[in-house]
Amino acid sequence: MALFESQSLMWKGETYVIPSDRMLGAIATIEEHFTIMEMLAASHGRPPLVKISRAFAALLRYAGCKVSDEEMYRSIFDPNANIMERIEAALVTFLMMMMPPAQLATSQAKGAASGNRRAASRPSKRSTRRRSASAAG
Repeated sequence: MALFESQSLMWKGETYVIPSDRMLGAIATIEEHFTIMEMLAASHGRPPLVKISRAFAALLRYAGCKVSDEEMYRSIFDPNANIMERIEAALVTFLMMMMPPAQLATSQAKGAASGNRRAASRPSKRSTRRRSASAAG
């Protein structure tokens, strides 16, 4: 049984398939440009557009598409598309490809079983006493 499933990517109306036995190479191709830790940070901050576009273009080339980094970057700013939706879709694609399906299913099951509850708050180690004006300054 393969660790990963085959993945399909769309570009300009064409579908490109990465077979399951080539997925680890696809992940390595993504990480040459944009690591998983950078992706997680980008999803909570300012996503680096050049890194995202280069990673996606490299992934498409790995799948057999003829696309340049510049062409991919230019496509982010297509006036008929929402820039943030495109960036979010690329990040989700990368993250979903990088997680083995069995691990993804386990993670989703744990999240559903726990009800996605917030962690219990812990008492602060800071003193709750207020500083006097002379001590603060």
